[in-house]
This record gives sequence, C-alpha cells and structure tokens, in this order.
Amino acid sequence: MKKLYITGWILILIAFIFRLFQYPGSSLLFLLGTLLIFIHGIIFFTKNRNGNLPLAMVYVSISILTIYLLFRMHFWAFAQPVFILSILCIICTVGVSLQQKVAFRLPQILLTLYSVFIITLSFIHAHSIFYFFHLNPITNG
Repeated sequence: MKKLYITGWILILIAFIFRLFQYPGSSLLFLLGTLLIFIHGIIFFTKNRNGNLPLAMVYVSISILTIYLLFRMHFWAFAQPVFILSILCIICTVGVSLQQKVAFRLPQILLTLYSVFIITLSFIHAHSIFYFFHLNPITNG
C-alpha cells in the first residue's frame, strides 16, 4: 500500500515538471497521481479507523488537499467547496489528534506544511498560477 502512495506522489511531481516545461500528458499524470493518493487514503482509513484513527484521518486529509490542488491547478469548477471540505477535514483531524493525545510526528508535520502550502495557494489569484506555468522564462527564452 505504501507503493501506491509513493507512486501517486511521484506521478504528481512528474506532472509538475511536465507542466513547467509544457510537455503533453501533465494533466493525465496529475489526475492519475491524485487518484492513487485518494485510493490509498480511503484504503488506509477503512483498515485503520478502529486502531489508529488520527493517522488514518491524516491520510484522508492529505488526499482531500491533493484533490483541491488538482481542482486549483486545472481551474475546474467547485474548487471552493473542495477547499472548505479539506479545511473541515483538517479541523477534524486536529480535534481527533488532540482528543487522543497523539504525539506530533512526521505525518502531522507533513500535513501541517501541506496545509500551509494549500492555504497560501488559495489566496493567489488564478491568473498568477496560469502565467507561472505558461509564461515562464524557461520555455519562452
């Protein structure tokens, strides 16, 4: 199952590189990577909801944040409801972690950093994201 998760992140990183250099197939790679991360989050949640609920909620939160990133990078509709859902999921994750007094380890640190990145990205105007990927000095000389 860890291979599924790592493969999803590798596909997303390759999609960002493809998008930066404007190679075809970046959208498909990003969609496939997001789907793999979401599948991993759902499987991990169903297996560990009784034993390790805070960690299972961390993976679900990361998968929903990645779905928001997909919607935001492709300028799809309904990005705001997905953002609100991800923020609610993060709040639930923090609540469950505090209620069960879970130690702050690497998954929680990664969720915190990823959440800060996503929240920062949500305040950037869409035209700035578009011009970052389409009018950069690497591709335009």
